[in-house]
Amino acid sequence: MCIRDRNYYGYQSQNTFSPPSDGNPIPNYEYKSEFPRVASYEDDEEIAKVFPFYKDINQEFDIESLTDAAFIIMRSSNDDDIHKAIKYGIWSSTPRGNENLKKTWNELKPKNHRIFLVFTVVKSSQFLGVAEMISDVNYDDSFAYWWEPLKWFGVVKLKWIYVKDIHVKNFEHIKEADIPVQYCRDSTRISLLSGQQIL
Repeated sequence: MCIRDRNYYGYQSQNTFSPPSDGNPIPNYEYKSEFPRVASYEDDEEIAKVFPFYKDINQEFDIESLTDAAFIIMRSSNDDDIHKAIKYGIWSSTPRGNENLKKTWNELKPKNHRIFLVFTVVKSSQFLGVAEMISDVNYDDSFAYWWEPLKWFGVVKLKWIYVKDIHVKNFEHIKEADIPVQYCRDSTRISLLSGQQIL
């Protein structure tokens, strides 16, 4: 079996599957790094040259203008994947998460409404950032360098608004169906008011 015509982030789309001794196919990936790199991550100007979005993070944001936006809680299993999502402006979710993201995109984008993803790491006791979803889920794209690279498929593109570590105790008053937002399941869509309060 061979997968063709896919745009894989970070490796060539020549992924052949060879059956192992137990008869179950496993992927044999040919990795090829194509990511931008910065010589020194202590130089803000150099970082901004390679990653133009860097200068737009944590800037003043007009929260009151978001009268028709959607907010979705995204829960990562580890910090490493959050770092990569920030660096490369992408995210891959679970099948359920991708389905919810696609449904929200199809509902709101024809109306030019914005969609924001609020990120946290499971058991971290922190919210880590907010990013705007700027593309639909592309099931023809995958990213080879997630912590569990063969588990996640489909890619959405992100524009990060805030990158900050804020303890969940600051959000305990924000609730969805009487549940504090920090306990919402992955890919749960929350109310506009809750999203504005988080921002």
